[in-house]
Amino acid sequence: MRRKIFFYSLLILLSGVIYAESSFSLIFLVSGVCIASAIAEGYFIQPLIFSAIALGICCKSGSVCSLSFLLGGLLPGAVIGTGFRKKLTLSVLTVSGGVCFIAKWVWIYRSYYLENGSNMFEDASNEMLKIMKSNLGNALALYGMSGDEKTTKLVNDILETVAKFTNILVPATLIIFSCGAAFVIIMCVKLRVYKNGKASPVISFSEIYAPRSVLIIMLVSVIGLFSEGQGMYFAMNIFFIVFAYVFVCGVSVADYYLRKRISASFLRLIIYILFGTAFSFVIPQLIYMGFFITGVSDILFDYRHIRGKPLPPAE
Repeated sequence: MRRKIFFYSLLILLSGVIYAESSFSLIFLVSGVCIASAIAEGYFIQPLIFSAIALGICCKSGSVCSLSFLLGGLLPGAVIGTGFRKKLTLSVLTVSGGVCFIAKWVWIYRSYYLENGSNMFEDASNEMLKIMKSNLGNALALYGMSGDEKTTKLVNDILETVAKFTNILVPATLIIFSCGAAFVIIMCVKLRVYKNGKASPVISFSEIYAPRSVLIIMLVSVIGLFSEGQGMYFAMNIFFIVFAYVFVCGVSVADYYLRKRISASFLRLIIYILFGTAFSFVIPQLIYMGFFITGVSDILFDYRHIRGKPLPPAE
């Protein structure tokens, strides 16, 4: 078993590092899952070997690549794996792993600023805005509307507003995606290590719920949206984070009832992917609001009757 975990994890990690320049996000997650699984199962020698080999390969791309790989893959995996061994709760594991991913982005941002003297996120947003405006011009020309200045100005104003709000929500976006990446690693480790009846210190995805205090935070953030200056920016980021949290709780409610009919986690995941893909081409806002409203309703009425439910003992 030890040899199997070592060689398969090492093969996946090394294969990913070779293509790290084109698939950083995937490699961070794969390496984090490999190391977290190894530590959760009690194999402490593998992460040290992975670190030495992976960082040695990454060093050919410079310190920015190697350190960001450490902060975005190896360190979160080590933290989450150790957390499993210490029987920490899901929320603590998610926040701890998320902090590691945030540190990665802070390091990349710092390196970019020192090299270019500008804001990495604003540059990316401006570049995206240029591409969208270019595509808009091509689309209008295709339909013979390139001379319609009123329509062009209206759409350009909308795109600039979207870019502005994208820049405002950068802190919340980084927090959500960082904690989301940590959450993915946690769930993968839970499925990989804790199976065949072995109790896990982490609750199932279908048992995730939000405390009622989240609604108070949401209400305060909504009120803050009517303020001006930094207060409004802060309120927008808080609301975006809470919205994402409640949205996940809504998906958890759906998973709770779906798993009563389909016990295999893999099949449920395929259903969610197909469902999300199908609706993303129609009205994706309906999915977001539907799961959000479901999450809010569960906070108020506790449909699953799991709030305050004691966790099963971990082995």
